Amino acid sequence: MGITYSSEDRRKPCPWFLNLKDGQFEEAVLLCEISQESVQVIHLPKTFFHRYARQLSRDKKGQVKFNVARRNGRFALQVPGLVGWVDVTDYLEGEPLDCPHIEYE
Repeated sequence: MGITYSSEDRRKPCPWFLNLKDGQFEEAVLLCEISQESVQVIHLPKTFFHRYARQLSRDKKGQVKFNVARRNGRFALQVPGLVGWVDVTDYLEGEPLDCPHIEYE
């Protein structure tokens, strides 16, 4: 299981850019910060990777790239080439997690 995190960058077309080491996971959990105090969990199962693993981008360091964006109120992951944007809303793990920041003195 690979777990990775990214905060939202509203200035970019893919506001969440995440990566995991290729060959080190069969499933992935993407933690996408949607506000300063909440995170949306996206769990991509083995079936997702059986279908799309070969098409996902990789960099020279051996990192698999995940470009996630909200499109028309849904979450989508960009798969390069002819596949394009894949709706991953069905892979959301329930409601966003509340993660309030606690300031310590």
